[in-house]
Amino acid sequence: MTNLLCELDRPGEFFFDSEASLLYFIPPQKLSPDSRLSLWLGPPILTIADASWLSFEGLTLEGTGQGEAMVSIANCQHVVLAGSTIRNSSRPGVIIEGGNSCGLLSCDLYDLPHHLTLSGGSLETLEPSEHFAKNNHFTQIEAADYYGKISIRGVGQIFRNNLVHNFPGQVMVFGDCDHLIERNELFNIGFEEGDGGAIYSGASRWSWGNIIRHNFIHHLMCLPEAHPRGGIYPDDGDQGETIEENIFYKAAHRAVLINGGAGHRVRGNLFLKGYIGIYNTENYAERTYKNIARYDSGELKRGDKGDVIWRTEQVVGKEGWNREPWISRFPLFAKIMNQKRMRFYPIECEFVDNRFSENRKNFEYLTRGGEKKISEVPFIRSGGNEDVPMSVFMNESNLDFRYRGGAGQITMPSIPFQEIGLFTDGFRKAVPRKDLYRRAIYTEFKNRPSFDPKARYDPKTVNKSIYFNTGILVRDMGGFLR
Repeated sequence: MTNLLCELDRPGEFFFDSEASLLYFIPPQKLSPDSRLSLWLGPPILTIADASWLSFEGLTLEGTGQGEAMVSIANCQHVVLAGSTIRNSSRPGVIIEGGNSCGLLSCDLYDLPHHLTLSGGSLETLEPSEHFAKNNHFTQIEAADYYGKISIRGVGQIFRNNLVHNFPGQVMVFGDCDHLIERNELFNIGFEEGDGGAIYSGASRWSWGNIIRHNFIHHLMCLPEAHPRGGIYPDDGDQGETIEENIFYKAAHRAVLINGGAGHRVRGNLFLKGYIGIYNTENYAERTYKNIARYDSGELKRGDKGDVIWRTEQVVGKEGWNREPWISRFPLFAKIMNQKRMRFYPIECEFVDNRFSENRKNFEYLTRGGEKKISEVPFIRSGGNEDVPMSVFMNESNLDFRYRGGAGQITMPSIPFQEIGLFTDGFRKAVPRKDLYRRAIYTEFKNRPSFDPKARYDPKTVNKSIYFNTGILVRDMGGFLR
């Protein structure tokens, strides 16, 4: 069934009874003998399976209704969709799974409920698939009720030089191992919801080897009175992420929100004008530890999110962190998991060499007894972090955070700021001027912090305060292929 028959009460709504093959439809205007109705369901528009060395270029796929993905690339090698536009559909956009070295290059995807899935590689051998998404533009323009989704799973996917913005909810979710997420620009994400992050991973203690670096994450504005949000958010004990040399500017409530996880390395990032820079907590450690026996006895449901050891062993095998390929590839994973009680605490974390400017608080670490200074947490290394003035950057009003100089003896991280985001190539002949759209975003939110604990939700004014359609903004600056 599609939609609900009992809910049809206004023009344009429909209900399709797939068993009876009947369509119930309230037309938006009076129908004539020349009116045409169409209903798109069924297989993908473009299906590529078990193929190699193919390139599909310059396509525009749009206007399809519910069904499977518009583009499916399955169990292929070196198949690329390039310079194409996927838009205006209630279907998922592109799903790439199985095989290796397939990808999306210099494409635009917008007004979709689900933009992209990259999945492949082997969690048994840790062999990567090396699927990729490079130089793509992901957004919403007219489909304000579509949250959108970018999903990265398996082993060894590459997400590079993409522009991701104007999503009301959490858009990018990754899991599993050895993904590279770099040189992307993400902004104006999650403005309708609490919790969540611009880049999110959760409840995966086997999630090792992922590198999130050289990304520009800015203007993640929290909804008043909703649960605070994160920028990069390893949630629910997720382990082992490397978060290095990213730029966070007005990035939600906590720019790097680590919810109890161990083995994370947060190094050489810039945290600018946020509320809290880096967060972690041990609040759930003892409860999780004590609940393991309750899962093993059957008192609690096997496989639930809190059944963390059993869930991990379904991926790596019984104590698989002590065997190949995991023990050689991720020895710190074994070091953590071989500790009966402390493996549930955020041990073996490293928060070093980061630079902070004008945040309310650089670090927050919570225990059940209250907050503790990060320097007082024995199992987190936190050296080399420094405050710098905003004046050391080129031009805040254009969101140009190249290092101007003037930090004295402080060494600044080497971030290739000019190489972040979209670039011109054989398929994308022009890109929107970054200084112009960034200045417009800076101006829109200039007097508003990313999180305000005193802000109150007012239904009369909330739309004006949270909605800024950067999809339209960038489109009007030539931000699309066509």
